[in-house]
This record gives sequence, structure tokens and C-alpha cells, in this order.
Amino acid sequence: MIKAKLFVLGTVRELLWTDLEYNRFLNHKTGRCGEIPLGGLITLVFASGYDDDRLLRWMTHSRKGELCSLTEGEIVFYLGNFDGIVLFKYRFNDAALIYWKEKFTAVGEEPMTVTVTISAAIQEVKGVTLVKPWQESWISPSEQMPYQSEETEDNEPKVIDYYITDLENNKNPEYKVGDQIYVVAKTKNMIGKELTMNLANKTKDFKYKGKLLPNDKLENYPIGSNTERIKLEIVGQQKLSN
Repeated sequence: MIKAKLFVLGTVRELLWTDLEYNRFLNHKTGRCGEIPLGGLITLVFASGYDDDRLLRWMTHSRKGELCSLTEGEIVFYLGNFDGIVLFKYRFNDAALIYWKEKFTAVGEEPMTVTVTISAAIQEVKGVTLVKPWQESWISPSEQMPYQSEETEDNEPKVIDYYITDLENNKNPEYKVGDQIYVVAKTKNMIGKELTMNLANKTKDFKYKGKLLPNDKLENYPIGSNTERIKLEIVGQQKLSN
């Protein structure tokens, strides 16, 4: 059995189903199709959760001067279970949420569900990249980096950056006791390895999954993707018992 998860805006959702469709315009006079693929809307359904408001804000809020909020994310497909083999991914960027529907029924055993549709300007599906004209972040492969021969290709594990965001993905926010934040770790060639991050705050401490981080360090965190978002809770400075 194949299972799937959505990763976006620091949230993870187990999907009940998802649908992605492409098509081309057909000229019925000539029998030829259009040059540019159409479609690419991603529709997906997941069980309602306590923090769905973060996803709803993606659709209903935008920064001043912007038409809508754009972000990146991915859908990961697994074989068997979520600890199994990753079959493939749908990656997307410059993505807007254009449809939201929440459904509840008291009949039967169907869970309360959320249906959303994502429109993404940049899509990577099974090794194929499609870019819409309204993209903002696309860099063509020829501009990303100079050519490197196989002998000089860099395969060394690297930590590119790690930083803190609030729950709305604003970078390096001011936070207080009781707040929740994300530590965002960006790495290269480190999937399957472990990373220790030092948050070094003299006035506040941090909890991860309800446990206090000793010396403000998140130690030996297993890296599962090139961008990890790790939720922490802010607490007052505490003394660790010996």
C-alpha cells in the first residue's frame, strides 16, 4: 500500500487522497495540441486537525502589497508505511492556496476532513520540472551553478543554515515564554545523518516534544530532508536537576 504526507508551512499532514492532473489544449481543426501544458492544480484531502488555522491563513492572509501568500512544500509518497521506502515526491514552490473546504458528517465513520487545492508556479513531479509564467523564484539550471565534472562534484555533508521562525514562517521573530517556534535547518547531503543545533539563549529555555533541551542544544536530530522544520516550545529559564 502507498501512503502520502503533505509538508508545508512547518506542518505535516497524512493524506487521505490527492489528485494532480495535466492536460494540453486541443485544436479540433488541426488535431494538434497546444505547446504549453495546462492544469497542475494539486487537490488533496486530510483529516481535520487542531492547528489547521495555519493552513487556512495561507489562503486568507497576505502581506501588504501582495496578491496572495506564496510558499514552498512537498508531498512525499511512501511504500508500506511512513517509515518505509520513499517512492517519489511532488515538490512545489511559489504556491498559493486557492481552495479550502472543511466537511463534517455525523453519519458513518468518515472523519471530519479538509479539502484544499494548491496552485504552484514551480512544480517538480517524478523528475520533471514545470514552471508557470507567474513564478517568482525559479532559477534555471544553467544559472544555478557552473558546470562541475563528476570528479569535482561536491558530495560532502553540509549544514547550509539554521534559524528560527514563528508559526507563520516569519524569520528570526521576537518570542516570549509560552510561544511556539520552528527551528528551520537547511542541509545538503545529510539525509540519514544527525545534526546538533545550539540555540544559545541566556534568558529562555526550550522544550522539544515536552522535554527540556539541555544547555539549549537540540542534539542528534535525525535529518530526513534537506529542509527540516522542528517545533519547539519557549519556557522560562530552568535549572536542570543533577
